[in-house]
Amino acid sequence: FRNPWLSGLTLAFDWYSIEVEDAIMTYSIDYANFRCYGGGMDAGLTPAEQAATPGCQLTPRDQINGEALSTKLSYDNQATIKTTALDVMLNWGTSISTFGLEVPGSLNFNLRATILDSYETRQSPAVYDVPIEWKGSLGPNLPGTQAGAYDYRLFGTFTYNNPIDNWRVSLRWRHLPEVWSAGYAEQQALIANNAAVAAGADGLILGYTPSREIQTESYNIFDLSGTWDILETVSLRFGITNLFDEAPVDVASQAERAAGQVCNGAPGCSDPT
Repeated sequence: FRNPWLSGLTLAFDWYSIEVEDAIMTYSIDYANFRCYGGGMDAGLTPAEQAATPGCQLTPRDQINGEALSTKLSYDNQATIKTTALDVMLNWGTSISTFGLEVPGSLNFNLRATILDSYETRQSPAVYDVPIEWKGSLGPNLPGTQAGAYDYRLFGTFTYNNPIDNWRVSLRWRHLPEVWSAGYAEQQALIANNAAVAAGADGLILGYTPSREIQTESYNIFDLSGTWDILETVSLRFGITNLFDEAPVDVASQAERAAGQVCNGAPGCSDPT
């Protein structure tokens, strides 16, 4: 742009769509149970023979009372990961003289944003491992994935540079929007699955107890930093992280409620006790 206010402006957009099939991930507890009880029980095996199968070795039980012990999970090429998002980066800079001020130096502003369209995973193609949409949550919580599927993220830096006196100061801003927990996202996936199955789609009605989670508030952090080049070979740097001492927000808080009828006939829903 010829306008001095806009001549230092650059803007970049990067859109990506990624799909990974047969991703390596730990399989679900449901799949581990299926390996033991999903087929061998129909093969006429004795209880001892059933317990000796490789699948049942991963779901051990107490030899005295029969109670289930810790299930052993392993890795497999069953998972699917799909994500789509838009990255935006804006850079702007100008001399302070542009504003008609006789002040040395320049101003620079950088803003980076990631706008998430979707982040979906599925641990296996089995009907009991439903697709989970993690957008707007702190998920995914699966091994090999990075948690924090916020609707968007903002990261900005404002800098004043004084080349005459050889110093600069920057204020950095980090913003995270409101978000749900990973457990809430998993429950919403079950609700969507049950509604589809009840309407005639293939699959299973899966059980859940509804939560009363409160959405986590947005979070803003400001950091201050600066540099002063005292000599050609000596620089003084300083920084204050979390300048305004912003406390962490509560995550996955639950609203109070009395025990009783809250499901209202929703498929798979169990009223809390």
